[in-house]
Amino acid sequence: MEGFGSWAKEQLPRALPKSKLDETLLTELPNAGELTDEVLDGFLPWSASIPEDCRLKRQNKK
Repeated sequence: MEGFGSWAKEQLPRALPKSKLDETLLTELPNAGELTDEVLDGFLPWSASIPEDCRLKRQNKK
């Protein structure tokens, strides 16, 4: 496990959340229980079940 520890220390800064959506996925997804299609759909960036500041904004089609 010693090799994994040094690898994790090196890689962790690269894996840290870069956006609010990343942070939400990294904290909520592991606690979501069984990852059925329905559960995973709730984590899509346009889903009403994720925080509003994580959602993709709709663009009006012309």
